[in-house]
Amino acid sequence: MAERVKPKESQATTVPVMTLEEFPILSDAERADLLREIKQAEADVAAGNFTVYDPKTFKARPHAVRRAGKP
Repeated sequence: MAERVKPKESQATTVPVMTLEEFPILSDAERADLLREIKQAEADVAAGNFTVYDPKTFKARPHAVRRAGKP
C-alpha cells in the first residue's frame, strides 16, 4: 500500500466576511456621499493617481499590521 503524502501547509490569511444582514441601510445623504467618493476614486484611477502593489508587498502588509498591534 502506498504511503499517504501529507499536504503542504498553506500560508493563508483569514479575513472577516460580512453577511448581507450586517450591511447598514444607507440614508439618501450617505448614499450620495458614497457614490461621490466612488466616482472620485474612479477618476483618480483613470488619472493615474494610484499605487500598484506587487503580490509580495500585498501579502506582507496585513501581516505587518497584525504583528504591530501585538504587545
